[in-house]
Amino acid sequence: MATKQERAAKKREDGRRALHELQQLPFGAATRSVLRLYITATLAGRRQDAGTAWIVRPLPSTNRLKDQRRIFTFTVSNMETLFAYYDPRDNAVLGGHLVVQQPMVGGRPVRELAGQYLDNIGHYDTAKGRDAA
Repeated sequence: MATKQERAAKKREDGRRALHELQQLPFGAATRSVLRLYITATLAGRRQDAGTAWIVRPLPSTNRLKDQRRIFTFTVSNMETLFAYYDPRDNAVLGGHLVVQQPMVGGRPVRELAGQYLDNIGHYDTAKGRDAA
């Protein structure tokens, strides 16, 4: 049985391998830009909390559908707040989901802001408890 340190080391290595795989995909650079923007906008000054309060997982293995695979998941306090997915058969980005408390940011609809960086992204309005229009 592996020790806690060995399991942690394997998890880090798996993460590095997935990150390398993501960087090789046609949308790897765009994904990095989206995540950089999201982290800057939502967690300014919180980079020191990476890995504890929030984490990004590249190409997580959800293994649910053969025609959809997650590009990444962004989790804050054990809640997925942003994820995107693609079709691994042709590497077409299919969309994503953004969880927000308010449908507006800086006077602009979240859907409009997100659409600049990732097509077909939706969001969930936690204040209303449903998908926002």
